Amino acid sequence: MDGIDCKIWGGQVKRGDSNKSSSPPPPDDGHNQAAAGSSASKKQVLKKGMFDDTTCEVYGKKTSDSGYVAGKQITKLQQRLIDMGFLQQQKLDGDFGEKTEQALKDFQATALKMERLCKNNTALTKAPSITYTGTSDGIYGEHSDDEIKLWTNKNWVKPVKSFKKGDTGPELQNFQTTLQDIGVYIDRAVDGWFWNKMLDAVNQFQEAAEKGKFIINGVLTDIEKLAGHRKGDLCPKTQDHLKMVKDKGGKVPQSVPDLCEKHWEANKDDCSGFVKAVATDLNVTLTGQANDIVDQIQKSPWKVLKDGKEADSEARAGKFVVAGLKDDPNGHVVIIVPGELAHGKYPTGYWGSIAGIGDKNSTINNSWNKDQRDKVIYASIKL
Repeated sequence: MDGIDCKIWGGQVKRGDSNKSSSPPPPDDGHNQAAAGSSASKKQVLKKGMFDDTTCEVYGKKTSDSGYVAGKQITKLQQRLIDMGFLQQQKLDGDFGEKTEQALKDFQATALKMERLCKNNTALTKAPSITYTGTSDGIYGEHSDDEIKLWTNKNWVKPVKSFKKGDTGPELQNFQTTLQDIGVYIDRAVDGWFWNKMLDAVNQFQEAAEKGKFIINGVLTDIEKLAGHRKGDLCPKTQDHLKMVKDKGGKVPQSVPDLCEKHWEANKDDCSGFVKAVATDLNVTLTGQANDIVDQIQKSPWKVLKDGKEADSEARAGKFVVAGLKDDPNGHVVIIVPGELAHGKYPTGYWGSIAGIGDKNSTINNSWNKDQRDKVIYASIKL
């Protein structure tokens, strides 16, 4: 009967469902509910506003709350998006929020393009064909699930060009500028050459990013940690993290010895100017001449230390330690850094001139004479 599905009911012919309109459903990502009897074969649709068991464990949400999805399906999706470089999130929380939605949209939009990148490679390739048939709507259904499985099998990651030492190109100039903006690669040429100085800057950024600590608005702030990156390379994960830090207005917290090296040459004939230059980069306020600084380090929030041995210990703990002694007309101040402890009591430091002599990474018994060096005041401040 013209291909129509028919059934016999009490001797009468009745047309089946194929007699109804056969208009195709609107395109989706496999989001439409399955027909009765086949729902078990359909992939659970996940979208913004949903959460799974991990969210209950982390945030204490209840399974009776709206949006709950049994199991840890969203957590697994987040892990896949992280592995592919689309989601910058250290903590898996099973909460399908804005970040997860945007990461999924980015993946879907990328899947609709030809560019591909295999993990641990730097060269982009072309996919044989576009296999994803969904849209970039941030909703996870069968099409997205199939595509993510394909990417996992192919070992594909977010197709962002990587850079390593020896590379050149105009794109690197933008990264060099960004590295300067966050407090590394200072006073270096923006020339598009990835060489030793840029490698040092990338390593310095990655070390800070691995700890997840940056100076934001003058305060040492915890942010998401960088993980799964290639050390020394401007890989996709490092590039994404670099952009995030810049967007937050973050600065790499430099160590006291690094800042001493940075400022010593320009201030080797000015002890108070040297100490103030380093303090400024550490967001510590010190003003005036040496005698003024000695007064300031004996007041809160500074902690006065009992001797040079304790000063060395505080410096090793990452604190900013200053030693000083007042004199007429001007005293002298020194920055203490981790190093040798001469005679068991004179720590290592950097200083500008005293009587025309400045020195760096030397024990401070060389900075004062034998009548003064045991009268020096030490103080530390937490950074």
